[in-house]
Amino acid sequence: MNTHGVIQRVDKIVEELVTDVSRSIISRSMLEASNRRVLQALAGIETSGAEGHRIIQASLRMGLCLELARVFDVNNRPIHKQNTASLPVLAYYLAQPDVRQSLVDRSGPYAQICEAEIDACLARWKAFKANPSDAAALERMQQLRHWRIAHNIFEKEPEFPTHRGIFRLVSVAASITCYAQGAIYPGQKTDFKRMARSYRRAGNDFWDRFIEGAKAEFEREGA
Repeated sequence: MNTHGVIQRVDKIVEELVTDVSRSIISRSMLEASNRRVLQALAGIETSGAEGHRIIQASLRMGLCLELARVFDVNNRPIHKQNTASLPVLAYYLAQPDVRQSLVDRSGPYAQICEAEIDACLARWKAFKANPSDAAALERMQQLRHWRIAHNIFEKEPEFPTHRGIFRLVSVAASITCYAQGAIYPGQKTDFKRMARSYRRAGNDFWDRFIEGAKAEFEREGA
């Protein structure tokens, strides 16, 4: 594939990553709000509503793991032959001198910004790869994804990553993707932090209404 074709691929990868990371942030925001509000408010309360919360929470957690596994996906083929819109593939391309120079040249008056964003993106990726805790959380999540998709009846379901590990991977993915987006579209970066705050407020509102309903149900059953 020539450099022009690679640049088109990089553009597409970043576009897909922005979408996938946005979905992950929405799921994380709802799950975080659920953890903070519901678990404390409904401690010791057993109703069908409380059971519904556990089901929703488990679904959110599984969905988030699968979303993140897609963002960090990589397989055994040579990386330049992989057709996945994932962070490992993106980092590989951005590290190629000809790709870097083509992106910088395309940026025109924003060339310095483009270079700085590429450097920041690759530095963040390198730091992530060197962090043992991040690597362990990612490995657990990928094992879960492989087991879930393959549905191997002879293998035990792997343990979920901790919420801390999952939420950390969302932050890492958002940071790297944001830098990459800044390199591809200088000055047009998605504000993932603002997005997270907005959906966290929405999650808080939703779970507050849920708590009110679950408590009312508990009071009716005890009457």
